[in-house]
Amino acid sequence: MRDGAWVIAAMVIASGCVRTGAVGRYAKAAGETAAELPALAEEMRASCVRLEGYREARKGAVDGERGAGAWFARSDLEGRCTERAKAAKRAVVVGRALASYFAALGALADDKVVKYDASVDDLADALEEDARLDGDRVRAVSGLASFAASVATDGYRHLKLSRVIEEQNGNVSTAVDALVEIVGTDYASFLELETTGMESFYRSVLAEGAAREPLAAILVLDARDGKAAALEEKRAVLGKYVKALGTMKSGHRRLYASRRDLNAAVLARELAEDATQLEKLATALREAF
Repeated sequence: MRDGAWVIAAMVIASGCVRTGAVGRYAKAAGETAAELPALAEEMRASCVRLEGYREARKGAVDGERGAGAWFARSDLEGRCTERAKAAKRAVVVGRALASYFAALGALADDKVVKYDASVDDLADALEEDARLDGDRVRAVSGLASFAASVATDGYRHLKLSRVIEEQNGNVSTAVDALVEIVGTDYASFLELETTGMESFYRSVLAEGAAREPLAAILVLDARDGKAAALEEKRAVLGKYVKALGTMKSGHRRLYASRRDLNAAVLARELAEDATQLEKLATALREAF
């Protein structure tokens, strides 16, 4: 009798429980990766501040390397970066909507109570006056946030996952596309501008003082190489996040395509691969900032 019970239990696990767990693991990994966005978004603004500092220093407003710490922190430089700050805020809002949605989806998949986060109620409102986001994107953020809030406040436990996935798949795709544009395109161009500004600044410093102070020129070259390496690392992190966004989107598309059979073995295997990739990327993002 005991052996028969073990056989039945094994059949249940093989036919459903383990595979359903793949949905929860993927959703949790996607949510945790999206939650790492604020640190990266802050770098969008910081990149602008550094660029403006290079421009100031090159004009002679600050005494070269000796004043570097000061010109990066000056309030007037911050004031020139309001558009970058808006872009960073935009990215954070969209990312939080995705993170909240995936956290709720993962809780439902694992039959857990969804934790309520009151801050998601204001996400859509934060984007309504943003001219850079069209109505479809604002509605997508609103839809994801509304779902995350309602599923928590209404106490759902056994909400049908196939219905949730079907209703939110378009919103997930739209929100991910918005982030790819904000982070993958805008931030990438910000880093290119910073690189150009940094190189121009150091070229001018070397041109003015290399012949007169060759030893100092070596230190300047070392500083330039260090900053160039730091920018290259930021590009690498950016590439990882864009890759993570693609995995989020493709993973949810897999869920949508298999929504009638979320226990399918093929889906479980593919989601496990997606989750593993997202977990690694989330760790890399966390360590980078």
